[in-house]
Amino acid sequence: MPKGGIRDHGDQQVFHRDEIDPLKVIVDLEVRHLKNIIQISEASSLAFHGMGLLAQSGGRLSVHEMASLTGSSEAHLSKVFQRLSRVGFVSSVRGPGGGFVLSRPAEEITLLDIYIAIEGGL
Repeated sequence: MPKGGIRDHGDQQVFHRDEIDPLKVIVDLEVRHLKNIIQISEASSLAFHGMGLLAQSGGRLSVHEMASLTGSSEAHLSKVFQRLSRVGFVSSVRGPGGGFVLSRPAEEITLLDIYIAIEGGL
């Protein structure tokens, strides 16, 4: 029998005590159950990560810098930040050395605020 702690038997999961690898059990449970707790769009994910980067930097970041740090498309990130700019969370700075800055203190912007700005509501 292969190693591991959880086996599917029809519609039941059976734990085999003689072969339990505790880490494997935890990972299996997380993968099977936690992945469906919340799913967000790529746009929301980019908004969360980008806003977090701006909050940590305490200053201006360009779309190029944020895209590089998040491994995302500059075009998609730019569209996301245009939305965040329209609702007043960020301000854009044009020209050489341009980018985005937070328009108000990070402590005043919640994840729910960001989500609603991108998705349009719950």
